[in-house]
Amino acid sequence: MHIGHLLLAQTALEQYALDCVWFMPSGLPAHKSGQKVTDANIRSELVNLAIRDNPHFVFSDFELKRAGYTYTCETFALLKEQYPEATFYFIAGADSLFTFDEWKHPEVISRHCILLVANRSYTAGDREQMYSLEEMKKQMAQLKKQYQTQAELLDCPCISISSSMLRRFAAEGKSIRYYVPDPVWNYVEKHNMYKQTFE
Repeated sequence: MHIGHLLLAQTALEQYALDCVWFMPSGLPAHKSGQKVTDANIRSELVNLAIRDNPHFVFSDFELKRAGYTYTCETFALLKEQYPEATFYFIAGADSLFTFDEWKHPEVISRHCILLVANRSYTAGDREQMYSLEEMKKQMAQLKKQYQTQAELLDCPCISISSSMLRRFAAEGKSIRYYVPDPVWNYVEKHNMYKQTFE
């Protein structure tokens, strides 16, 4: 959990007048099969530490309680079944918008939620680049045509931070303070986390 996540959540909360924002760690992310994933209990602790001072941010263990790989399409189908009157929004970065058709059953996701998309940098070769507004609008139109996807833009400053970058910094002995909320930084320092990740 870093400040980019929190800024994105707060922007969505205000811009679309949401009741609250759920932070929902994946139990066993399908797209990270074969990769080392931080223990779910630790990820839960870090999320709770990051959001504890905001009454509109809510921790959810909805995916953690499910066995096996977790897929976004299944999560939203189950949520809609449990909360049929609710309108759900899925807050994501532009990279998700451009890989959306590679996800499992994008048509199911599109049926059950509205995408709120913020631009953020992506790696192209050895450079960090940004999608243009024109590219994003074109992709949103394509997804609407293909899957009836409702997608809206988030007017959010782009902060070029990623969780993988911060894990690498920690592994290299660099400070991640100010990239993450102080309680998260204190936890990572206290438990000497990620030091062996890239050794």
